[in-house]
Amino acid sequence: MKKYLFGFAAVIALGFSACGDDEPTTGDKTSTSPIVAKWEVTDLSNRVQDSMTNGMLLDTSINIPYVAGEMMIEFKADGKAITTTNDGGTIEMDTATYTFNAPVLKIYEDPTDMTDYQEFDVTFSGSNVTLKSKPMYEVIDFSGLPLTLKITTTVNGKKI
Repeated sequence: MKKYLFGFAAVIALGFSACGDDEPTTGDKTSTSPIVAKWEVTDLSNRVQDSMTNGMLLDTSINIPYVAGEMMIEFKADGKAITTTNDGGTIEMDTATYTFNAPVLKIYEDPTDMTDYQEFDVTFSGSNVTLKSKPMYEVIDFSGLPLTLKITTTVNGKKI
């Protein structure tokens, strides 16, 4: 169950906390756009780095493999992205809004706030796709000292 929650959080929840200053364009959301499809996630990896006062404390990668049917992301022509997870009995779905201007994909948690998004670089290879996030930075208080976390996510999938 942790695998699904972490994967779901990484793709959806974490993905929506990055902010951008530029105004988004409508993007290519036509049926001819290569992103418009149903993608089965084959694996997801997160790289977490943290530093305190410019010194590196941690640099770790977490790779989560998925089997067929565990996680899917469907990018619809109307600009909706639907993530479906299946943990062997419980199916959960989440919907977000997206824009795609090759090779940049932006996923928005709230369609009324187009300044809050997670940005990914998209690479297509045959019927496979790779979504590599731009770094997300989070500063937390670590016993009175600022600790900066840098998180990047890579999602690999295949068209179904």
